[in-house]
Amino acid sequence: MANIFDEGEFLRRCEVAKGVIACAGDHEQIDGVRWFFRRCESDQEQRYRVVFRSWNRPRYRKFLLTVEAVKSRGGQWDIDVVKKVICGG
Repeated sequence: MANIFDEGEFLRRCEVAKGVIACAGDHEQIDGVRWFFRRCESDQEQRYRVVFRSWNRPRYRKFLLTVEAVKSRGGQWDIDVVKKVICGG
């Protein structure tokens, strides 16, 4: 993964940004944890790996959610959680 985007650039340049944000939002409902965009890495716009963190407070400091979006040969996007860490501080 080479290109690293901040949140604004991610939302402007990534055609699957809304789907990735929705995936994190779904996990807010499941986990009861608020996820905030931290960074996005891209591999020539065929794969995006987006890291979300929770609040910077002792209880949530180590919480991490990584969502990956991969463009298939048919042009569809597959969006999956590839890493989730929820543990107390």
